[in-house]
Amino acid sequence: MREYRAFLDFVSKRQGEEFILATLIETEGSTYRKAGAEKIISSSGDSVGLISGGCLEAEIVKSALEGESEEFTSTFDTRSEQDRLFGYGIGCQGKLTLEFKKMNWQKICEHLERQAAQKRLFVHVVGLGPDLDPLKDIFESLGWWQTFYSCQTDLVDQRAAEGWEARKLSSDMTIEVEDPERTAVLLMSHSYSTDLEVLAGLVNSRLPAYLGILGPRARKEKMLEDLTTIYDLTFPEERLEILHGPVGLDGIGRGEAAISLSIGAELQKVFYGDHA
Repeated sequence: MREYRAFLDFVSKRQGEEFILATLIETEGSTYRKAGAEKIISSSGDSVGLISGGCLEAEIVKSALEGESEEFTSTFDTRSEQDRLFGYGIGCQGKLTLEFKKMNWQKICEHLERQAAQKRLFVHVVGLGPDLDPLKDIFESLGWWQTFYSCQTDLVDQRAAEGWEARKLSSDMTIEVEDPERTAVLLMSHSYSTDLEVLAGLVNSRLPAYLGILGPRARKEKMLEDLTTIYDLTFPEERLEILHGPVGLDGIGRGEAAISLSIGAELQKVFYGDHA
């Protein structure tokens, strides 16, 4: 998602210019990016987005600017022994086929709006404690939309003053999940009752595609049990795969930075996988 924000920024500063959209449509062997990766080249030769690790970018721009057709393809093959000795000399030994399309400013903006809608990710975090500082930084670096919640008005005000998207939880402890397939909710308030109430509200309304619970596995199991005993609710059995507790990937390490990294990595894997 960060890449698409960079694309939007690049295009917005060049109103009225012509562009060429380069899309990686096929790969063989070892390549830095896979099919679907994009690069935008302006008519002046400026560009944004990486198809290779950097070694092929000049050749890609050159091919884009030299193409005479409105749409055309080019292939870059770095697998040969001759190429390793006299050509690009890059670590990746693969073949890339790119499709180039010429677009005006309006067309490229429409394309980016469609792509952004498909790739955006909304992350709602219940919690505003100091342990979440590195988590916010990671989400921000990835370009994800993030909102943090707390029951404490003073903490919400403090974080808002620091530039966070901070909101006070409503009296019914609900979080609006408008686009479930592109939404993750993380229960990280360090308050069992707060996290449980928010969980109950989600079960009672709309569940996201990813629901993470901070703490040991026993905490998650206890929350599922209390959903029934306290709220007379049952977490849908067919949706248990969205529930991650402990939240994050295993084996990353301890401490707030490592935990934040593990959460960011798991969300990246769940929502983007090989298509990042």
